Amino acid sequence: RGLRIELGEIEALLTSNPAINDCVVLVKKTSETVISLTACLTSNEAELSAKELKPFLKEYLPDYMIPAEFIIFPTFPLTPNGKVDRKELLTRI
Repeated sequence: RGLRIELGEIEALLTSNPAINDCVVLVKKTSETVISLTACLTSNEAELSAKELKPFLKEYLPDYMIPAEFIIFPTFPLTPNGKVDRKELLTRI
């Protein structure tokens, strides 16, 4: 649609929340024309939910940059170099 999505900006806002330890935002294609954003999070709080995070993000981001899903992981899969393995995360969502 010609809209620019800055994944790093979304990740930076989410990690500014004290309840979130780490965050990775992924683009998930559900069909050829439909994409959705998924936020993968690690958190110390078991009660963290999308209902809390969406209003927080709406204060700073346009609607098209708000992730459709928020998935909490205990830890992220890592590559041999110690970076988050985004391909492996895509297979888990």
